[in-house]
Amino acid sequence: EAAAGEAKGPGRGLKTAPIPRASAGELSPEAFYAFNKNGRLPVIVEGEVKSHLASRMSFQDLKRLCGGGLTETSVYDPGTRGWAGLSGKKVMTMAAYLDAHILNRTKAADEDRDLVYSSGAVGLPEFCPKLQFFMPVPKYVATGVSPIDAHGVQPGQPEQYIGPTGTKTELHMDNFLIPFWMSVYKGAKTFRVILFEEIYDTPSLKAFFLDHKKTRWERKVPSSGGNGAVEKKELEIWRPDFAVFPELLEA
Repeated sequence: EAAAGEAKGPGRGLKTAPIPRASAGELSPEAFYAFNKNGRLPVIVEGEVKSHLASRMSFQDLKRLCGGGLTETSVYDPGTRGWAGLSGKKVMTMAAYLDAHILNRTKAADEDRDLVYSSGAVGLPEFCPKLQFFMPVPKYVATGVSPIDAHGVQPGQPEQYIGPTGTKTELHMDNFLIPFWMSVYKGAKTFRVILFEEIYDTPSLKAFFLDHKKTRWERKVPSSGGNGAVEKKELEIWRPDFAVFPELLEA
């Protein structure tokens, strides 16, 4: 994971900081745990998954291996109240998704901002069991705290995520306090992270993020039409409105 984004410099804006990095093979699991302050910090481990077979797979390879698996697709919508800012959910086969949105993608589609995102909706044990041999769980991750079914399988983890350049999700919390990892095999992924301890220890952040369970954080503001009407403004962490969400100035 990485807390990323443009540094705003002095004045109002998000305070950003570099994320600790380690090289593949540099740290044992025990040393890694100490390095990230007992699991409290996101860490980037560079090159950790280069040896995984998935690093050498093409999307055509993925289509051949997992084309029949079902995946849930969605698009980012800054105004939706849906979880992680995703809307328009559809279920399709991985082959259909790759053909329509990755392999045969056109420039016109980019201009239309038709950035369709694929998440597994279910884990690899259900979506495409063979893929687990191509993208093993890193040694730094303890999956023993994840739920398992009656057959001793964790059907919801790990998941696969695919999207064309520009795909994004809104601020959300995955798995609550269960360890989270992201193995990046193609392209790049930028994270913007607010530490849980920072939220919990800052009264304004705690009141906003934790006191009420929400699929997406929002606030009522005066409507642009006037007449005393109000409308709901959704939090956009990639373009935060500090006048509406001043708590973020303390993050």
